[in-house]
Amino acid sequence: MQHSVRSSGWSLSVLKLALMAVLLVSGAILRPEALRLGEIGASAAEALPGIADQTQEGPEDVQWFKKTMNISPKYQEQHSGVLGMSWPHFILMIFLILFFLATLLNYYLRSKRTKEILRTLLEEDRSREG
Repeated sequence: MQHSVRSSGWSLSVLKLALMAVLLVSGAILRPEALRLGEIGASAAEALPGIADQTQEGPEDVQWFKKTMNISPKYQEQHSGVLGMSWPHFILMIFLILFFLATLLNYYLRSKRTKEILRTLLEEDRSREG
């Protein structure tokens, strides 16, 4: 009776998915302007120029709104933090990325240990038969 230790095919799929997630996150961090809705809907704006002109807001529209609503400068948007994110959001994202990487490391180490245990059990089984 011959046994073999095989790695499951889904572990490779999980690693591919993890790599794609890391690349997606790193692309968003390195180029946050790509996440703007203007770039996402650029093809729709080119296809329907009349409608796109009506929906686009310029900086003067925002200034007019702030002036009309008498919004105090202390409640207006402030740009602080890293890569356009607020500090709490940035810290949370770093925590989530570290948790994700720690989970992948844990999965790898657990799989490695499981293979070692199976290999040991198979060797004991062979030594009893032989």
